[in-house]
Amino acid sequence: MTVSCGVVYPELSAVELSEWVAVLVSDAPTPELDPPTTPPTDSFAAALDSLHRTLAHQDPLKIADDLPHELRARAMPPERARWVARDLVIRGCHRNVVALGMAMLGAVGDHRDRELLLLLGALDDLARYACDALARTQPDPDRAIFELARRVDGRGRIQTVQRLRGCADSEIKAWLLREGFRNSISDGLLAHIAAETGELGAALLDPDVDDALLDAAGGILEALTSHDVSAPDIRSYPDARSVLDRYADLVDRRLEVSGRSTIPRLRCLYAVDRMLNQQQVQLDWPAEEVRRLAERYAELLTRPAWSELVRTELQSGEGQCAFNQALDCAQVIGVEAYPVVLTHLEREPRNRYAWNWAIRNTPLDGVDALIELAERVLPLDEMACGPGSTGSLAGSGRIDESILQRLLLMLRCGTVGSGLRLIETGLFSSSPRSRRTALRVLSRWPAQHVPVAARAAVVAAARVEPEEKLRAEMLTFTGGIPTEVVSITDGAGVIDVRGESDKSGWYSQSLLYLGGCAAALDTADYAGSVGRLVARAPDRPVRPDGLDNLRELTTTGRIAADLADTLEPLLNLLSNGTYELRGPEPISDPLRVRYDDQPADSWWPPKFAWYVIDPAPDDPKPFYPVNEDLITPTEPWPPTDSTTIDRYRRLIREGGRPALITLRAGGDNIYSGFILDGHHKLAAYLLEDVTPRVIRIARLDPHPFDSGELRRRFSDPAIQELKWLLQWLDRRGR
Repeated sequence: MTVSCGVVYPELSAVELSEWVAVLVSDAPTPELDPPTTPPTDSFAAALDSLHRTLAHQDPLKIADDLPHELRARAMPPERARWVARDLVIRGCHRNVVALGMAMLGAVGDHRDRELLLLLGALDDLARYACDALARTQPDPDRAIFELARRVDGRGRIQTVQRLRGCADSEIKAWLLREGFRNSISDGLLAHIAAETGELGAALLDPDVDDALLDAAGGILEALTSHDVSAPDIRSYPDARSVLDRYADLVDRRLEVSGRSTIPRLRCLYAVDRMLNQQQVQLDWPAEEVRRLAERYAELLTRPAWSELVRTELQSGEGQCAFNQALDCAQVIGVEAYPVVLTHLEREPRNRYAWNWAIRNTPLDGVDALIELAERVLPLDEMACGPGSTGSLAGSGRIDESILQRLLLMLRCGTVGSGLRLIETGLFSSSPRSRRTALRVLSRWPAQHVPVAARAAVVAAARVEPEEKLRAEMLTFTGGIPTEVVSITDGAGVIDVRGESDKSGWYSQSLLYLGGCAAALDTADYAGSVGRLVARAPDRPVRPDGLDNLRELTTTGRIAADLADTLEPLLNLLSNGTYELRGPEPISDPLRVRYDDQPADSWWPPKFAWYVIDPAPDDPKPFYPVNEDLITPTEPWPPTDSTTIDRYRRLIREGGRPALITLRAGGDNIYSGFILDGHHKLAAYLLEDVTPRVIRIARLDPHPFDSGELRRRFSDPAIQELKWLLQWLDRRGR
């Protein structure tokens, strides 16, 4: 049930709703006008309004499929029933009401409702219900659904095209091949339907295949090779090999005749070549057939026409889409694109894809130049729209919030003092992540290099900052969070951390060694997104004795000397190298812990939250980080020494703030790392619901590790979970 404004609304089944409608319809007036006018009786109007209010609190997905059957099972005056259904659709003020009205029309409507269903079905989240109703009420359901499919683009396009599977209409089949498979979510979801229902193989055998069809065929084949786990791919397409052969023949012939081609064809060739030669998809085709096709597509990619095509498209400046597709192909065929991208961004500063590409490919000595370009061409006033605002960053042609954040992260690799306008923009961004990142960039700078204007901007940002902990960090910024860099030349090597990170900090790894044994791993999963994996070795190494000397520091949370002097007992245990020491500082609020028995529907952690990841031994835990911080225990979690936890709880209640100490690999690694000391304190903080304090140690020059270290330490099941990381490590090693 649902409670709204003190009113309880029961959750209805399809049977209960159909019974209610049957009673209501029996009292409905005989419709004289269409669309319906105001009902003539007050009692009927009240009953109908009650139905509207109740349906607004129902989940259409739970009852829409069964509702038409239940309605047909009840003898109702057809015109009166249609009158009520149309009233729900036309007067409905809530999506759920309109959706269920459409479901009712599927049972009691007729051909007269076509235009109404097409009109409202063009709203993407209502397309499913309109499609079902059109299929049940129209004399030509395929044509009606086809008309709706052309009006939608996202999930609605997917749902309508799926209903056209097996259609025999020649116009619809041609549309599926040329346009119908494209959608704003993933072309791979519809490519298989387009290839089979549209008879791609037969279409390509036509002696007069036009350029538009050839490019669309390339889009279908590219999508079929993408291995979208939620849809059939090229392995499920019976004509795949003959179509690949025919497509290669057609592209080859076009190149020989005119010496010219298109970017969509190049993208298809590369996608197929990658599938065949890199074996990203396990094919059950004859090995000789795979080898022959692989050689054919690899040879086509060597043609000199492609380089000229990509250079021409990059220089033409004919819209962002064409430029981005050419840019995507530039690295494939070895075309130097970086200078062209910078020039393009001067003309098209709102091209998000180009900004992402530039950030990803900027060398360290080019960071300052890219930051200067961003400050010159980006609409910074528009981007500084303030906390709590949706701002003007979203939507077509807008600058994605992630671009601002990634540029701010790049400032950590730039010259101290550069990018001040970008930092001020970040401080007033709508995203807490960007505001926090901007503040952390300033916090890394030596105090003497922070201009007065930047400190004033932090004070102004604090006045409007809605997040309590971030506001507190801003207000204490002028005092500064202690940050030091130390070089260890005579360390015992009892504790070591290895790994590396890209400039963004998202694709990073940290492998913790205790006593010479790999103990825990925190890494990007390298599976194609921003997912991460945390793994613990089969046996937990013994905690180094020297860590006990830190208990006084982590109990009081107060520092009476430099961080390096205070942490000397720990630093003496580390391997030789350069380390950044930072803190104590608050962990972002709130802190959450993910337990193994957490229900599946809570897989995503709370937004902008720290959380603790503690996998079982030899059982890697995958997850998607919502914020840039997580911590990994190095001792059994949660701790069981209730006496020690209670002691820290009393200390926290009395105002003490004991500090955790964490270690990670890489200054660019944006994840907090492994807990070296403070497990009981962390548990006490959680029980007291108080934000913990942490001292972060980051090794700035970590040694990378190789795949062999992981294979020696983890079992085969765990290695299977780490397969994408291992492939990345193997490629890097070559």
